[in-house]
Amino acid sequence: PRSNVKAGCGEPRIGITGVLDTEEEIWSPKYGLKGKIDVTVQAHVLENPSDSIKHIPHPHIFPLEIKTGRQPSGIEHIAQTMLYTLLLSDRYSKLYVDITAGLLFYTSRDDLIRVRVVKDELRHLMMARNRLAWFMHSEPSYMPEVAVPPPPDVTDMEDLVGEQLSFVEGPILPEPIDNDRAC
Repeated sequence: PRSNVKAGCGEPRIGITGVLDTEEEIWSPKYGLKGKIDVTVQAHVLENPSDSIKHIPHPHIFPLEIKTGRQPSGIEHIAQTMLYTLLLSDRYSKLYVDITAGLLFYTSRDDLIRVRVVKDELRHLMMARNRLAWFMHSEPSYMPEVAVPPPPDVTDMEDLVGEQLSFVEGPILPEPIDNDRAC
């Protein structure tokens, strides 16, 4: 994805200057999301490493997601980090802080990746979230029919319930992905 900015000889230098919170639980009613961010950090990003140290920009706030697994999956972690930037933007909006990226650290490779927020990708993630929420709240429902006295030959209560209620089928969740590493 375009949000993974990592490779090349001109890759940025990132210096973490402070830890604002660890295991920060954020709930955003605005976006309908909850998350537990590993570390919320303050950091400087030097876009061009050849620049002088005198030109260090103001620090920014980043969610730092730490992945300890042996095999980095990639896209799921990037999506998670991007959603965490949205949560932090909502949390720190009163400070007028613009959170445009997150940090993703793979301990197995000792690799720190800056994940930039790409509006289209974030929009698609929120659309997927909204679709899932719609499915979760569109459970099948039972609607009672007009109650009629049971016929004299009904002896089993299940037969009676089957006659008294009709099943109204609502949407069902899409088929699950048969892959342990994909979401």
